[in-house]
Amino acid sequence: QIYDSDLKACRSCIAGTQRVEASDGTVSCEKCEAGEYSLGQNDSCTSCPLGYFQAETGASHCNACADGMTTGQLQMVRGSMTLLEFTGSTSSTDCACIEGSTSYQSNDTCESCGEGMSCPGGSYYKVEAGYWSPALHPLSIFECADEEACPGGEPGSCTAMHSNDTLACSSCESGYRSTGNGRCESCAGLDFLLMPATALLVLAFLAGIYFLAVTQRRAKQARSSVLAALAIGQVLTMLQQLSVMDAMLVAWPTPLSGLVSSMSVLSFDIEVLQTNCFMGLAATVSYSTRVFSVLALFCILIVIHVLVVLVRYQGRFWEKRSFMYGSSGTLFITLLVPILTALVAPLRCEEHPNGLSTVQGYPSVVCWSDAFDSPHSGMVVMSLCSCVLPAAV
Repeated sequence: QIYDSDLKACRSCIAGTQRVEASDGTVSCEKCEAGEYSLGQNDSCTSCPLGYFQAETGASHCNACADGMTTGQLQMVRGSMTLLEFTGSTSSTDCACIEGSTSYQSNDTCESCGEGMSCPGGSYYKVEAGYWSPALHPLSIFECADEEACPGGEPGSCTAMHSNDTLACSSCESGYRSTGNGRCESCAGLDFLLMPATALLVLAFLAGIYFLAVTQRRAKQARSSVLAALAIGQVLTMLQQLSVMDAMLVAWPTPLSGLVSSMSVLSFDIEVLQTNCFMGLAATVSYSTRVFSVLALFCILIVIHVLVVLVRYQGRFWEKRSFMYGSSGTLFITLLVPILTALVAPLRCEEHPNGLSTVQGYPSVVCWSDAFDSPHSGMVVMSLCSCVLPAAV
């Protein structure tokens, strides 16, 4: 206790002060410094604990930071940003979110960081490599299909020449093609020849299908012809299986990955033909082209049938209708698996850390949601309508 000359009596130090004894032996009560408090009754001043601050002197308590916050400052330690906590804070500006959360929107509210985010505390955050988030929604994390395309760091970051208009760096800028290792390269001469060359191969394939349907006479076929037909059928079956393998969420090793990816053209994925070298296609345009490619094959087969009947059979369409039935059935059976794979493409979704899902073959399309202006509902309607094709054939 100290002697109070006004009261002419001894008393204890009040809250917010502490008993101090001078060198000459006199005793007095002095106010606690900023960042400290005392409850009185001769208690010593105590530093405010973690998560509390006090800007005034002579305080009997410390003010609490918002929920989920501590007191500290961000500093670079050994090349990485680290939150260094301390007691005795003198300002509310020392309040910072704990590790694993960030206050990127408001200094008073902390939001939890999930998979794909690095949040040491405070308002600092960064996206980890292999993940991506949009600049306007930095905590909405997508896992990149091509990890090398997403370097991490600032939200919205992609490797050079990747389009920032698509989710998760999923496509290159128009005039560039993906190399499959996270890079985009300028289209070369051979890239522009891939599409017309494929068109010629398709025409030759359809002509062959029609020729087989017209000329087959099973009872008179030579053994060599039968064996050749069986061999071609086995090769086509294997190629169809490879096209289905491309739809699996499996990281195929090199060179199998290149072979599997190239076979995706059999499931009518036109993007494998480097369409980006000609123009960048929106997801809805790309998928509608994929669906109508299936119908286009049958339309081309009809044109071939009409030309053959007009030139060779003097227009006897009713008499030669079996040619059309046989060739259409052969084409459908040959491409049954790729056709079904193409039609159900919008229904194959994969989930991301933010809880959203995107279409596997179209990573910029969010499934079952209109988030990020997703056209998924339109693609699903197109898919369901197109599923009547197998029944029609």
